[in-house]
Amino acid sequence: MELEEPINANDEKDVCDNNDVEVIRRVLDEMIESRLKVVCQHDLVCISNSECWKETGIKLLSNSTFRIFDGEISEFVEGPPKKRRKDASDANSDWNDERAKIRAVAVDADFIQKFS
Repeated sequence: MELEEPINANDEKDVCDNNDVEVIRRVLDEMIESRLKVVCQHDLVCISNSECWKETGIKLLSNSTFRIFDGEISEFVEGPPKKRRKDASDANSDWNDERAKIRAVAVDADFIQKFS
C-alpha cells in the first residue's frame, strides 16, 4: 500500500488562482447569507445604521415592554458600592452551626485510648 505524499502549501500545482479564490469566496458568502436570519425585518434602517438605537431605544430583554433611550442612560449615576453587613443573628447562627459541626466530629480521650 502506497502512502500519499503530504501536501505542501508551497507547491505551485496546489495554489489556486485568483479566479478560483473569488468563486470560492462568492459560494461561501452565498451559503452564509442564506442561513442568516434577519431579526428586525420591519425596520431596515436598524440593520444598516447601528446608531439608530439612540432614537428608537433598546429593549434589555426580548419580552421587555419598556425601551431605554440614550438620554436616560446618562441620567443613572453610579455611586460607590454598598457594603452589606450580616445581621448579628445571622453571625450567631453561623457560629453555632460551626460549633455543632465540630462537636459532631470530635472524639474524647477514652475513644482514642481504645485503639492504643
